[in-house]
Amino acid sequence: MVSRIFPVFSLCLLLIAFSNSNAQTQRVDSLKRLLDKSDTLSEEYALSLFTICNDLLEYNPDSALPYCLRAAQVPHKNDSLLAQVYIKTATAYSHKAVFDKSMELALKGLEIGERINDTLAIFDAHTNLGIDLFIQEDYPRAREHFDLAERLIFLYGDSLRLGHAINNVGLVVGYLEGYQEEIEQYLRAREIFRLKGMKEGYANTVMNLGTAYNSLGRYDEAITAFNQALSIYQALQYSAAEEQAYLNLGETYLDQKEFEKALLATYKALQISKTYNYKLDELYSLELLSKIHAGLNQYDSAYFYNLKSISIKDSLFNLEKENIRSEMEAKYETEKKEQTIVQLQQETLIKDLQVQQEKQWRNNLIMLAGSLGIIAILFYSRFRNKKKTTEELNKKNDELKKLNGFKDRLFTVISHDLKSPLSAFNNLTRSLADNVKNISAIEIEEYLRNLNQSSMDLSRLLNNLLEWALSQTDAITYKPESINCKEVIEEVAAQLGPTIAERNIQLNYFVPSELAAYADRNMIIIVLRNLLSNAIKFSSKETAITLFAGKKDGIITLGVKDHGVGINHEDQQKLFDAAADIHSVGTSNEKGTGIGLILCKDLVERNGGNIYVESKLGEGSNFYFSLPEMKLP
Repeated sequence: MVSRIFPVFSLCLLLIAFSNSNAQTQRVDSLKRLLDKSDTLSEEYALSLFTICNDLLEYNPDSALPYCLRAAQVPHKNDSLLAQVYIKTATAYSHKAVFDKSMELALKGLEIGERINDTLAIFDAHTNLGIDLFIQEDYPRAREHFDLAERLIFLYGDSLRLGHAINNVGLVVGYLEGYQEEIEQYLRAREIFRLKGMKEGYANTVMNLGTAYNSLGRYDEAITAFNQALSIYQALQYSAAEEQAYLNLGETYLDQKEFEKALLATYKALQISKTYNYKLDELYSLELLSKIHAGLNQYDSAYFYNLKSISIKDSLFNLEKENIRSEMEAKYETEKKEQTIVQLQQETLIKDLQVQQEKQWRNNLIMLAGSLGIIAILFYSRFRNKKKTTEELNKKNDELKKLNGFKDRLFTVISHDLKSPLSAFNNLTRSLADNVKNISAIEIEEYLRNLNQSSMDLSRLLNNLLEWALSQTDAITYKPESINCKEVIEEVAAQLGPTIAERNIQLNYFVPSELAAYADRNMIIIVLRNLLSNAIKFSSKETAITLFAGKKDGIITLGVKDHGVGINHEDQQKLFDAAADIHSVGTSNEKGTGIGLILCKDLVERNGGNIYVESKLGEGSNFYFSLPEMKLP
């Protein structure tokens, strides 16, 4: 997976971080010489230690911690400096993955910053805490600290720090809300860095945009972003970030199966990591090269790079232990030099005799290890392919279950809702055909009115079935926007105007003119049309229907109230269940199909709301549903 650039951003007091490690090295050496001439209890001594710690964190973090700890032990009169010393020491512990100590010191810095009202110290402390929690995958708590840092620095008015804070929010948002929200945060940060002319921050944000695009499968945009960041890093001579950009390009090209481009980018990353002795990045490059060669079916090369990556991994794992052992061996050799020389002379002949035997054993072991390695790779490859096939089969089975479930629901609805209207239509046409010679013109007119009503019911039912089927298969595109509630309600009322006029029903409106909701306009029109049609259908002639809308606590409520036949409590529980058999009797013995309300429920829920019913037999019904006023986070 491509990697994000995470700015461990903790600026402080008089310090400016340099990208040029040579300049930092020279300053560190100069400050070390100054330490020998300084009063160990002075503020100048503490500031020198602190500056050394800060610079070493940029290019040699393992050496930074002792200077940070010494700076913290100096008596401080300047509380701002003390707060930053604690925060920088926390950063040094974070580099070593000692997060409990890191967070403890960051909290100390935060406490001092809040006590003296030092906004920058408070910002840096929250940033450090957020980074530690993010690395430990506690994303919700990390988000809290990053949000606090962003709000603080926005009020403070430091746009550069604000850009870094927004970038940090983007990182954690990608793990909580999703990649699209992450992209929006990066675009905000990128614009800030562009306006301020901060090339490194701009490049970092562009790099992170590339990783988000890659995660969304937008590979062309990802490659464009990585190349743009790469060109800036090259101009800045920022080798570590340049190497990371090449690695991200290699990963993305591998995802696209463009193996030659992936190889070229990864070889460049490997060259940089070797030049500057970035051991961890060299490990990543070797692992990526192994994957690329495996994708090319070049298993010898894949095996070669895999062995090299294992070797570096082992060396990194054992580095500290080897350093300790080397120091002990050097001390031992110094103290026992003469005895060792004598012993070596006495053992020379014996060792010469053992060389051939040891060489033979070594060669045999190498051959055996190589054979076992190849076998292990083959087994692993077979296991991985089997696992991938199993996952694909499980995915297809889940999709098939979903389709079968939809099919069963559709057949259930058709058997409940389509059978009765078709039977009524058939009965009317048969009766008219059988008695056409014996019935009067008035009776024929009545038959035709009933046939027209049946055809309208069937047309409405088929439309609802089609819209519900499209909804169940996600074929209806969800396009939310801010919609005016009064305009939508009046549009639906106009569509049903002829039916309303035929029944001589009065419509009453209680809808504020400026009330707006955030929803898909077409879906809400379908919902309101179904609710108003039902209200008309089950209301007596020359009665009133009320259309209403209101707002409370950011929730918009729309509804339709009639004075029709009403629904008993038991049937109310079944109205929104596709498997239930619920058919209400209207004022003219119309049969309610129920599919329209099922469709309403699906569409309202897709818009982030809920639908409700309140009704009493003989008194009418009140159907209403909720929608968000603003876009949901």
